[in-house]
Amino acid sequence: MAIIKPPPIAVLTLELYIPSAESLKDKRQVVKSIKERIKAHYNISIAEFGDTEKWQTATLAICTVGNDRRKLGQTLQAILNKIDSWRQADITHQQIEYL
Repeated sequence: MAIIKPPPIAVLTLELYIPSAESLKDKRQVVKSIKERIKAHYNISIAEFGDTEKWQTATLAICTVGNDRRKLGQTLQAILNKIDSWRQADITHQQIEYL
């Protein structure tokens, strides 16, 4: 039986500050918009995690799998640039990890 080596996995973790959010409903609308816009353009998984009850902050994890670690990094950097350019939220922290 052959041992199958797992593919590279890249995870982008973002901490966001949403200054326009005055309630959890406002925050959820911004997070939903970001998630839908990213998923429409990239083959990724995205989820909010952590303290989801704070109304002006959100933490997102964006994950992608592929054959080329460099290409995965480029994809996540492009996603990061898009989110930053939309100005719906300020990125307060970002981290890319490879598994």
